[in-house]
Amino acid sequence: GFLNSQFRYDPKSGGTPPPLSGDSAARQVERELKNFISGRMPGLDGSTLSSIAELGVSSNEKTGVLSFSPVELSKKLKDDPTSVERVLSRFGERTDGNITFIRRSTKSQPGEYRVQVQQARTRAEVKGGAPAEVLAANEVVTLEFDRNAQQGDGVAPDIDINLQAGDTPQEQVIRFQDAISNAGYEVEVFLDAAGHLTFRSTSYGEDFSVDILSDLAAGVGTTQIGNVNIRDEGTDLVGTIGGHRADVHDGNRLKGARGFRTEAVEVLIPDDVSGIVGKVRIVDGAGEQLPSIIAGLSGYGGIVRSRSDGVDSRIDHLEGEITKQNRRIQATEQRLRRQFTNLESTMGKLNALGDYVTQQL
Repeated sequence: GFLNSQFRYDPKSGGTPPPLSGDSAARQVERELKNFISGRMPGLDGSTLSSIAELGVSSNEKTGVLSFSPVELSKKLKDDPTSVERVLSRFGERTDGNITFIRRSTKSQPGEYRVQVQQARTRAEVKGGAPAEVLAANEVVTLEFDRNAQQGDGVAPDIDINLQAGDTPQEQVIRFQDAISNAGYEVEVFLDAAGHLTFRSTSYGEDFSVDILSDLAAGVGTTQIGNVNIRDEGTDLVGTIGGHRADVHDGNRLKGARGFRTEAVEVLIPDDVSGIVGKVRIVDGAGEQLPSIIAGLSGYGGIVRSRSDGVDSRIDHLEGEITKQNRRIQATEQRLRRQFTNLESTMGKLNALGDYVTQQL
C-alpha cells in the first residue's frame, strides 16, 4: 500500500527517500487505520462480533494492502445478522429486562447502561377495606373524579350511586359502572381477586385522582367502602439511564438528558413497575467510527490538519522571504542604475573638459 511504501526506505540502498519517510503524521494515520480494522467497536466486548476484521476485512502486514472476503461476510450475515449490524452501524438495543429500546442519537456515547425507575407511572386506585357483601340496606356511594389533581381545577361533579338492599357485589359493580359511564368519567370498577370493590382511573399519571365515600360505615351487609373518604392519585414516571437524569416523554418514555453520556437514549418503560427494569447498549459501529476517525485526523486540531497547516505556514513564510529578497534586489538594481547614470554623466563632463584643455594647448 501507499503508506507502507513510505516507510520501507533504506538509506544504505541509496536513492531519494519517499516524501513521507519517517513522517510521524503518516505513522499515526497508519496506526489509526489498523486499529479501525482490528480493534473492537466502542460499546462491544468479546461476547459477540466486535470488529470489521471478523467480517472478512484484513490488512497484509508486509504490504499494508487491504483485502476483503465476501464469503466470510455472507456467512456472518447468515449466522447472526444483528451482530453484523452492530459492527457496521450506529446501533442501540435492549440487553436485559422488559423495556423497549426506541432510539439514540449521534450524541449518545457507547456503553451499556442500566435503566432504573425510581417512581412508576401508575393509575389512581381506591378500594373497599374488605370484600364487598350482599347489601342489607340501601346505600349511597359518592364518587369524585379529578382530571387535574395537582392543580385541583379539574374536578368533575360528584356523582351519587344509589345501591339497593339485596344487591350482590356483582350487581353493585354493574350499578357503579353504569353511573360512571353515564357521567363520562374515565374510571373502571371491578372486584379484585379478594372480592374488594375497586375503582381505578383508566388514565395514568399524577393528574388523575379518585375519591369514594359511602353514607354507611363499613361493616356486615355493606359495600365495605365506609363513611370515611378514600382518595388516591396516580403517579408520573421518574427514572434514570446509566445513573443519569432522564426526561419523561409521552408519559412512559425515558430519554437521557443533555450533557450526559446517555444523552438522547430513549426507552419505553412498562407501567406499574419500579426498580432496575433493564439495560441498554449503545454501539458506535464502523459507519459511525470512520467519519469520526477521518475528522479526528484531518479536522481542526488533527495531526494531518496540523501538519498541513504547518506546511502552509512554512510556504507562506518562504513566499514572504522571497518577496523581501525581490524587493532588496529591485532596490539594489535601482541604486546601481542611478550610480551608473551618474557615472556616465561625470564621464561626459570629464571628456568635455579634456577636449577643452587639448584645444587650449
